Amino acid sequence: MGTLRSRLGLLAFLALAGAVSAQPATPAPPQQLARYTVTELAPLGGSLSIVQDLNGSGVAVGWATDASGVNHATRWQDGQALNLGKLPGDVSSSSDAINEAGDIVVTSRSPNNIQSACVWSQGVLTPLGALGGQQSGVHDIQGARVVGWAMVDTGTTRFHGYTGAGGPLANHGTFPGGLWGSALAINDAGVSVGYVDTNGMLTSASRYTPEEGQVLLPGFTELGSDTVSATDLNESGTIIGYAWTGRHYFDANLNIERWARQAVYWQDGILHRLGTIGGENSSALGINEAGVIVGWSEDDRGDLKAVLWQGGRRIVLEDRLVRGGAPALFNAFAINDQGQIAANGINASGQRRGFILTPVD
Repeated sequence: MGTLRSRLGLLAFLALAGAVSAQPATPAPPQQLARYTVTELAPLGGSLSIVQDLNGSGVAVGWATDASGVNHATRWQDGQALNLGKLPGDVSSSSDAINEAGDIVVTSRSPNNIQSACVWSQGVLTPLGALGGQQSGVHDIQGARVVGWAMVDTGTTRFHGYTGAGGPLANHGTFPGGLWGSALAINDAGVSVGYVDTNGMLTSASRYTPEEGQVLLPGFTELGSDTVSATDLNESGTIIGYAWTGRHYFDANLNIERWARQAVYWQDGILHRLGTIGGENSSALGINEAGVIVGWSEDDRGDLKAVLWQGGRRIVLEDRLVRGGAPALFNAFAINDQGQIAANGINASGQRRGFILTPVD
């Protein structure tokens, strides 16, 4: 991704996407705060599991290591971890999403890291192809539709977002003056979101439909923010993601100067802050139909925490676990309509694991 938007792109996205609200907010109304039981997701004989998504039945996907330390796309269902495989000749794979029917998107990787987008369904892994280039990746699936990125030719590193639905991939193109983009999520209405660049270097959050093409979403323009990405959306059209705030600060942990970014959501073309739990940075990663949002935030010590935003509140998820102590949760990627959350963290033995949090009250 790039780091800044051009002035031309700034003017265009202001015209297309509306205003900015600087007030912390969340679309979900205040509700009783839940507490959660925790289910740890086992690896495939190795030491690592990472969860990326779960469906309404609580079936989760992501990736896990085998005894040799190799990553494999993984499904967790009824307490069992299943290796989803990879394409012939490839060495590793990962998964970002699952639909309600149990179909799963998989990105397979060759020994020299050539990536191939696939769909796993009923035990069969099917490649999706590309857009004229050699590589593609896939990020989300809703019904029969999938979205991701694909190289558009073999002579450059240009890539575009796409939608696939069992036939040739539909190229989303990019914004005039830009070279690349990616679709990260899609809803049942066929609206997808992600990011595009506006001048070959700088990224803006985008919403795509075949009728409108790429429509840019606003960032913190009053603060000089230029790099923005949309990460998810629900059926009501609320879009979430992050935006660089324009604030420059010194990161004592890394001993470097950094630009701060914050979790945001867009509603009716207006950008709203979700805020942090005391640190400089946060990002929104998943939203359900009730408008409850999950992601991560730094606290005032710079530590990453899995966070839920609801009714104007920022809730540290590990503080809401029925069993105190472990795990220490550092991000949350998805929340389903039953309120179950796919999160990642460190277990009591100090190992990185994926977890499913299930509300109990």
